[in-house]
Amino acid sequence: MKKLVFILLLINISFAYSQNKNTKPNKSEGVNKTKFVYESNSYKFYHDDILLYEYTVIPNKSRNGGTFSVLKAYSSDGNSFLPSVGGVSALLSSKEKNPWDSDVEFLLLNHKLLNDDTVFVYWAMISNKDTCKYFYKLKIDGKTLVLKVLGDTKSEKFNKATAIKLDRCEQAVNPFAIEVPYLPMFSILLANNEFTSFFADWEMTNSSELMPFQPTYYSSSSVYYSQNIIYKPKTNGFRNKLDETLYLTISGNIEDVFPNIPNPVSEFKDISENSILWDYRQPFGRLITKPWNYLQRFNKAGIKNLWVQIHEWQNDHSSTPNYLSGYDDGLPCVLPANTNYVSGNEYGGKEMLDKIIVTAKNQYGFRIGLHQNYIDIYKNADCKNYGFNQNVVALNSDGEFRKAWFNEYTKMQSFILKPSRSLSYTNYWSSGIQKLYNLNASYLDVHSSINPSEAVDYDSEIPDAGKFIATLNNYRSLYSVLRKNHNGPVQGEGGFHFLYQGYIDDVEARIRTSARWDTLYNCPLFVNFDLLKLHSKTMVHGVGFYPFFMGLKSSPPSKKYVLAYIATELAYGHGSYLPDSFSTGMNIIDHAKLEYKHVFSVQKDLADAIPLKIRYNDNGKLRTASEYIRAHPKNYNKIKSSEFMGQVFIEYDNGIKVFVNRNPHKSWEIEFGLNDGWYNYNANGKLYTGFSKMRKFNLPKVNGWLVYKPAKQK
Repeated sequence: MKKLVFILLLINISFAYSQNKNTKPNKSEGVNKTKFVYESNSYKFYHDDILLYEYTVIPNKSRNGGTFSVLKAYSSDGNSFLPSVGGVSALLSSKEKNPWDSDVEFLLLNHKLLNDDTVFVYWAMISNKDTCKYFYKLKIDGKTLVLKVLGDTKSEKFNKATAIKLDRCEQAVNPFAIEVPYLPMFSILLANNEFTSFFADWEMTNSSELMPFQPTYYSSSSVYYSQNIIYKPKTNGFRNKLDETLYLTISGNIEDVFPNIPNPVSEFKDISENSILWDYRQPFGRLITKPWNYLQRFNKAGIKNLWVQIHEWQNDHSSTPNYLSGYDDGLPCVLPANTNYVSGNEYGGKEMLDKIIVTAKNQYGFRIGLHQNYIDIYKNADCKNYGFNQNVVALNSDGEFRKAWFNEYTKMQSFILKPSRSLSYTNYWSSGIQKLYNLNASYLDVHSSINPSEAVDYDSEIPDAGKFIATLNNYRSLYSVLRKNHNGPVQGEGGFHFLYQGYIDDVEARIRTSARWDTLYNCPLFVNFDLLKLHSKTMVHGVGFYPFFMGLKSSPPSKKYVLAYIATELAYGHGSYLPDSFSTGMNIIDHAKLEYKHVFSVQKDLADAIPLKIRYNDNGKLRTASEYIRAHPKNYNKIKSSEFMGQVFIEYDNGIKVFVNRNPHKSWEIEFGLNDGWYNYNANGKLYTGFSKMRKFNLPKVNGWLVYKPAKQK
């Protein structure tokens, strides 16, 4: 009895979580109720007297009692399905056992209802006479069932849990995994005509990895859509103690099941939203030398507020004459600058780079930043301070170095710099860079593009070894240092940037889902998560690196697809982004004029506005995202289908209205009768900005748009 009291006290303490610092979907108004039904031996969870979840306890030894296959979710028609048939995996008799294995059984040790609203359940997972004990604590909060999962161990030395595998749903009617642009951590389940999310809170996880499933179908009633929560051993052989908070939410509205993003608002959002971003990857000498003279030509073309990110500038550590061979090689030893030449004076070392920065800032008033990277470290980083040292490399569980990027040009393998050392490396190198070049912006490569799971350090000698959250927090801490050292905003690489929105000032916002990271042009124009959850945190530019947007193997896009890129920027409310001239088939100055005229002209208005309404055109009828996806679950995300989700309307609180047609098969006829404002459109065969008396707009397939801004904004 004393042991049980101690356990209950422990659970009460560990279950508490901050309402402001968690990723639980937004709380729905209404009254929650929990009750135990003796006839079915189950706990039932209600929202406004509507049954949403049911958890059944099996009192004797069973094959599935301790898994999630005893947890049901109820749709609005009263029918139920299983959101997950997974559960805790554990190391039993020296073998990892999954909850569904045939030689695993579960013994219920205790269960009770605490404080009339919280269910406590204590389980033993048994295989080959070995046991792993853990407990659940379940409470309904709004429409979300919060599940606390905690291992019953006094110390990590005795922790046997290796994972929580959410696996797949079962007994579902017409299940589909819904990929969400800009939410790559998991997918949403559409089943029984309702939307469901089930995921771990990444702000308080004790795991090593949060790994999304590739959406795959197991059967007509089962699909993989969520994630696995992995606990890998540290170099001392021990795993961190099992301690997770999971959120299960079901609703007829997909927006109700989106995770909350509890991040701050960027300090320099206002600066970033007043900039047009040029992602410059050519030899830096071309910015001011003939025949290119890029900076002069941009200024002459009337392009103001330009933020130039110079990527290929680092000191070259390679003996290969090809200028691309040095990219990233020798990191982090980047100073003073690349001295390689292709022809003429296209690099020119520190003297040339310094001249470029002074010219950009003082003569043209441009903002300029340099590429930096504190994830990759190379063995040929031979600088005196803060270079390669075997003690600063992150370790795998077996004690081997964690590999990072393999440099195809130099055939050199880089390794993961310990995230716990990344702050000191960032401060040292960015301070040195600023002393030489006096920048007013910066760019941090990789950190915000990858799943932090890929860079966890398992070295048991460091604090919080083997933890996802330690890597995430270490990387988040870098942006304030760069912001301070360079006296300006910090941009990052897109991908997993939803984890860093607000900590970072700007993102090259490539679209990513749980299954896609390239050929972003093919992603449905499903803008809701980005606009409703991320839009207010950080200004972002573009919708991805052009080769990723069009597909890594595709040739440079024609103007038709440059306009499609611009249309996508407007749909997401993102800022103006310019690639290199070799990334598109257009002249870079002509490209810049298009972006400046049609995106930069409205980006601050969009950045500071709140979306009030988001609707999708479905053969003349405007539907919500939930309605559209529910009507076309098989084809909403298939660009070769006429049902592709590509025609969107957004209305903002400042009166701006945006219509975008990215459907590759159908034009969109719009009648719009307001005559007191400014128009920006690609419609009726014309690109135009200004006052317009036209009231009927034909938005062409692939790349049409119409933006209306009232003369006096609300």
